[in-house]
Amino acid sequence: SSTNYTILSAVPAEPTNQPLPIDEAALTIDTIRELAGGTNRTNMHAFVMPNRGSLGTAGSKYAEPLFMQEEFDLMRQNLELHGDKIRGWKCYTAWGDVAYASGWFLDDPIGEAFLNNVEKVGNEYNIPKLIAVHKGFALPGFDQRAASPRDIGNAARKHPNVTFVVYHSG
Repeated sequence: SSTNYTILSAVPAEPTNQPLPIDEAALTIDTIRELAGGTNRTNMHAFVMPNRGSLGTAGSKYAEPLFMQEEFDLMRQNLELHGDKIRGWKCYTAWGDVAYASGWFLDDPIGEAFLNNVEKVGNEYNIPKLIAVHKGFALPGFDQRAASPRDIGNAARKHPNVTFVVYHSG
């Protein structure tokens, strides 16, 4: 095969609704590694939804999303269980709990808290400080406004130690 490296990823869904839950993704990685003679060329990006439980950021007043801390705790839990397989964090800024209104930006309070946590757990667990974010277009029911890549430059300047992988932004 001409494939040098593979990443298992996630779709925008709450942890209990992932079609490939993180424990199954980890088992898949173990299976691939074993079948490929012990290679470490398959890893994963674990999904994080820091805006879970949000009423959205379209309004004038920010309120911390109800499950933000739970999402950050899950980041640590996933690293404790599967840290040898996690090489980054997957997020969809245009998706959330409230259709058309719950997107977020990497340079708003939700994004800032998320990026601070990416740096913190990256340092604590010695993993890459990498996020893979979908931008450029939003699926039906997503917040098209938050699909804009207008926040990437601001977030990257403020967080130079974070690597940004931006899908569909062209």
